[in-house]
Amino acid sequence: ITAHDHNQITRLRTDGEALFAFLAERNIPTALNHMLSPMTGPRSTGDYAYALDRVGLVESQNGNMPKAVNVLAGRAAERLGRAGVGGSDAHTVATVARAYTEVPGARSREEFLAALREGATVPRGSAGSYAQLVGDITRVTAGAYRDIVGRALFGRGGLKPILAALVTVPITALIPLIAFVARAQASLAPHRDARRLE
Repeated sequence: ITAHDHNQITRLRTDGEALFAFLAERNIPTALNHMLSPMTGPRSTGDYAYALDRVGLVESQNGNMPKAVNVLAGRAAERLGRAGVGGSDAHTVATVARAYTEVPGARSREEFLAALREGATVPRGSAGSYAQLVGDITRVTAGAYRDIVGRALFGRGGLKPILAALVTVPITALIPLIAFVARAQASLAPHRDARRLE
């Protein structure tokens, strides 16, 4: 997409009708990502129907989602005649390209995009796990600590970095609990949503 396209998408992101009309007008390949993910919160059947009526692609291989979520998204895509795509959903370098979209035979960016528009895609890669999620959260948190400590040691930011450290240290201790709760929700939520869609 162009910088203009990106600006328009950003401007229209809260107006679904206008956004989908713009994407169609510009022939921009569009996918429904994180389908059935418990991490994005509850969705109504109407939410799914609205989006699926307007996209040609469904992310059915997400490198940060558990295998069960990916399997259900793949089944939904197949039933609805939508092509599947893959994406790493990486939040750290460690998980980049865990999942991806393959277009057999594409030798250029233009051929790849044309195949996306036609739905000639193959989702590839591996699913995520809660150990991976905790690892990503830990890496992001460690990076924040490095930044906080660096600012404090070199006198940048005054008391703000020290206060931030005092707040974030106890929160970081909650990472295993957050992962446990997320895992429990993940085991239930996609199945409920999948049953509603049937």
